[in-house]
Amino acid sequence: MKKLIMTCIVVLLFMVINEVTVASNNNGIVDPYQPITYEIMTSNIKELEKEFPELIETEVIGQSADDRDIILVKLGKGDTLVHINGSFHARERITTNIILKNIEDYANGYVNNSKILGYDVKELLDEVTIFFVPMVNPDGVDYTILGKESIKSPLLREEFDKIVEHPQSTWFTPGLRWKSNIRGIDLNRQWDFGWDEESRFDIDVPADAHFKGFEPHSEAEVKAMEKLSISNPFLIYAAYHTQGLEIYWYKYQQGEDLEEVKDITRKISNLTFFRPVPALNNIPQNFRSFSGYADWTAVELKKPSFTMEFAYRQYSEADFDKIYEPAKALGLLFAEEALNIKGNYNVEVIMEGELIQLFKSYEDGLEFVEKYTTEDMDIQMIKNQEIIYQRIGKPYFDDIKLMINEKGTGDIMTEYNEEALRYKGKTFLPLERLFDNFDMELHYYKELKLMVAQNKDNIVVMSLNNGSIYLNHDKISLDNGIMRYDEKLYISTEAVEFIFDVELNSLED
Repeated sequence: MKKLIMTCIVVLLFMVINEVTVASNNNGIVDPYQPITYEIMTSNIKELEKEFPELIETEVIGQSADDRDIILVKLGKGDTLVHINGSFHARERITTNIILKNIEDYANGYVNNSKILGYDVKELLDEVTIFFVPMVNPDGVDYTILGKESIKSPLLREEFDKIVEHPQSTWFTPGLRWKSNIRGIDLNRQWDFGWDEESRFDIDVPADAHFKGFEPHSEAEVKAMEKLSISNPFLIYAAYHTQGLEIYWYKYQQGEDLEEVKDITRKISNLTFFRPVPALNNIPQNFRSFSGYADWTAVELKKPSFTMEFAYRQYSEADFDKIYEPAKALGLLFAEEALNIKGNYNVEVIMEGELIQLFKSYEDGLEFVEKYTTEDMDIQMIKNQEIIYQRIGKPYFDDIKLMINEKGTGDIMTEYNEEALRYKGKTFLPLERLFDNFDMELHYYKELKLMVAQNKDNIVVMSLNNGSIYLNHDKISLDNGIMRYDEKLYISTEAVEFIFDVELNSLED
């Protein structure tokens, strides 16, 4: 009888301790035991940034198809960079919960000078900054939680009804099929490496899963992630997904690159108990991996890049603790490994004075420069503090299509479909033709090197010496709003928007 009583007491104590542990998890900013909508995520991020202002910085890197912000959270103080993202696929939304909990746990670990599974959080985050994108596909995630009412755009809502169900989009969790973005395109089959290769999942029209789009990188979410990836010198990339408790790690590396990624994969597997795919010591000759984010980053940017598949079979947010366990210290492992391999990547690509990529060889750096930078930008490659490549940027002409809309109303004022000038990342339009479209008279004062445009309401004074612009005697806070090239004058699109109170929208996509 005494043994039975003691057993009951132990069980009750265990239940109480377990409840206290769960409750303590809920006492933080992030509640990972609920479906996290875009609105909840943005609220959590704002609170985290407010709570840890010295450690967390946020940035909007783009907008989704339905005009939701794609948010970047930078955690750490170091100049060694790692990238982790979640919710590429809508139904795998629990990866957003994982990332938000990571951010909060790591931030608390830093300020409390504590360790997580043996990793010294402060020591690592003083040297490394982790760039998290918690929700790549906010429209799709919101649809899985809130339904069709979450779609804001009337046009997208109308097109949504034409999206088909893919015959192979069944999911272990009932009622949770939707994988694509809100336009019916699978964001992790959009990437321009092997995009043309055939797959048993191929479908020709927008669908709830697996449709790769009509061309690579067509989607706003993918463009935002591409820009982030090519503009920052990440040493490790990780995309968090669900199903299978697996690590997809092999991206056709050879030689020392293969040994490097194998070593990191082995450590990931030891931490998470996930199965490497393919097996580390048995890579089938016919193994194929293509058109995913991790495929593209590994092949194009020449760094270790991983797809992590959390969870197994049917699950919900109520199962978060079990799903989170292997992810708890994973970001810290990536941070430590980035420091370990950093010395191998000693070719710096610098654009307009900013470091944007690191490579192991001159050839890899040059391949990147020729493919992913434009000729208007100043480029250097530096190895061991010596310049090994240099290119001075120069303006170039490009055919563009723009719609000029009245700000606020969105009413179409005019369409621009002609040649423009590109320089230093800016777009410049022919000045005389543009002011003529807005019925403003132009006067050139040669001795003063001033161009003056005016009508009955406004006067615009433009200096050809330094590119400064004054609207009704107030200086516009824009650098190089005016430039002369090939004996013609051009005005930046930013200056046009400010002077005429309009919005310029690209029609090129």
